Amino acid sequence: MSLLSFLFDLNANSDNRSVAKETAATTTAEWQKLLEEMRGIYGPYIGWGEEAGGALNTMLLGNDPKFNELFDRYKNSMGYQTTLNAGVDALNTNASNRMLLNSGSNLKNISNHGQETNQKYLGDFQDRLFDQQKVGLAAGSGMSGALQNYGTAFTGIQDNLAQARMNANTGNANAFANFENQAMNAMMRLFGGGGGFG
Repeated sequence: MSLLSFLFDLNANSDNRSVAKETAATTTAEWQKLLEEMRGIYGPYIGWGEEAGGALNTMLLGNDPKFNELFDRYKNSMGYQTTLNAGVDALNTNASNRMLLNSGSNLKNISNHGQETNQKYLGDFQDRLFDQQKVGLAAGSGMSGALQNYGTAFTGIQDNLAQARMNANTGNANAFANFENQAMNAMMRLFGGGGGFG
């Protein structure tokens, strides 16, 4: 191998290392970009799931004012007071018709109605929190799957491109060495050396 061929081969190897570094940098940059895009898409759903999980955790830990505040907001947005008032009005109308408006029986019925209504709304609220938590879990799983699929595909494409570029560099070095060999052989035959270099 001549000095020129050696230098050409050395340059091809240097180019191959450069291609590998460029590919790694491109892959990392694209991966970061995708991760930010995925966070933008899935992030809100994951956040809502985390909030629902936090509310459930707060509820299970006891009578936390934070949970009571969340539950009261839920009840107000879902028409709790209207439902409660309609039931109390119906009980009072029935008791009034029987002349038992201020009786202990009617007051007990009103108290039971309030407890039952509150329990119904609490059960509904819990169900909605569980559902919202499932949305967050599904979004996290979807984001993970999408990133994994994209990462596998993108890395494969980048690897193939890098390999093709490195093969081209090596092929160029080999082609130059072959050309140089043939040229030297031709010159040896031309000037009567008869032997060959390769």
